[in-house]
Amino acid sequence: MDSLTLGAAIVYALFGLAHWIAAIYFSVWLKKQARKACDAPKKAGPIAVLVAARGFDPSLAEMLKGLMNQTHNDYEIHLVADDSDGELLQHVQELTAASANSNRLQLHSLGTPLETCGLKNSALLQALKHVSANVELLAMIDTDIIPPSDWLGKVVRPLADSNIGVATGGQWFEPSGRFELGTLIRCLWNAAAIVPTALFANPWAGSLAIRRSDFDRAKIADLWTRTIVDDGPLPEAMRKFGLQMRFVPDLIMVNGESCSLSFVTNYLARMLSWSRLYETSFRNTLGHAIITSALLLLVLFCFIRAVVTGQVTEIGTLVLGVAAGLAFYVIAFAIVRSAISGSSDWARDRIREQSVAVWVGLALLVPVTQALFCISTCRALLLRRISWRNVTYEIRGPEDVRLLANQPAGSNGAGKQARSV
Repeated sequence: MDSLTLGAAIVYALFGLAHWIAAIYFSVWLKKQARKACDAPKKAGPIAVLVAARGFDPSLAEMLKGLMNQTHNDYEIHLVADDSDGELLQHVQELTAASANSNRLQLHSLGTPLETCGLKNSALLQALKHVSANVELLAMIDTDIIPPSDWLGKVVRPLADSNIGVATGGQWFEPSGRFELGTLIRCLWNAAAIVPTALFANPWAGSLAIRRSDFDRAKIADLWTRTIVDDGPLPEAMRKFGLQMRFVPDLIMVNGESCSLSFVTNYLARMLSWSRLYETSFRNTLGHAIITSALLLLVLFCFIRAVVTGQVTEIGTLVLGVAAGLAFYVIAFAIVRSAISGSSDWARDRIREQSVAVWVGLALLVPVTQALFCISTCRALLLRRISWRNVTYEIRGPEDVRLLANQPAGSNGAGKQARSV
């Protein structure tokens, strides 16, 4: 038996085992965080919810219905529509006209966006102009999120602690129930990504809250005029005032939508680009990508060599080692998924039983996801121009952004899978 082949098989299996151990740690940690969240005070003052909308998102009606029927009573909603096609605001008005709580919702048009930041930032800055003077807390939510009735109370609850600057949740992508290449790859990548995201409390603006006083003194609005995303610059801005980020387990929002392989390819590169620009934990991501790349190349080299030389024993050893690694990865996915399901009753209701085809597909797609992750990390290191929902940006640095082109959201079918501005 060749020692290189045996080593490759063992290391791949051990790499999967390491992910299984990380998943167990995450599960235990998440339960402890959930208990802390339950112990937090529940009182909160007036809240403004900021929403940026672009295009006709399939979940928009349910999202607005959930948002206008929160159990927290003292709040207002400011939805800014990128109304470049002239129909979105009218559509939103039709969706909400029959609601008994439609008075909570204020609609605004984006108008001419800034050319020095992301389109969503321009929308949120427009919303801020209309927030009532007595508002004490700001919350943000994406249009692909269908919030439970107690979402608003939960998202602001940690802010009762003066040491907490930002409370944030996370996003879980649940398989659609069918074998869909892009969807399953995104689910696998997200299951791995949500672990460091939660542990490092990296903010996600799809479910996030901040005190207005902290927002103002940290000059977040000024930062938004120069950054590509709204949540990325928050940790550094909060650290300057000694404030912490807090990840809230029951704010993990479940997304069961499908996506194509071409979409997820661009999605991963974009998400990793944001991480490179704004997250100190990106160095860990880069290290993980380097190790993964080296391991995949080693296994592939050993396999091709064994096939060419007809070494049946070595082929069998590699197959066993890779199979063991894949089994550990899928078990790790199941553990993280179970932890997410247990994070709240709302999440439990949306994480459904999956078919055997889905579980087999997840196992088979682990190497594909690993390879795509490595490629996307390399792309993130090099990308300086990004097209996102029919908008093209040039990104020279964390606070050096140029909007180069902005076409209507509905043209060429854009915006069908990526939801927020």
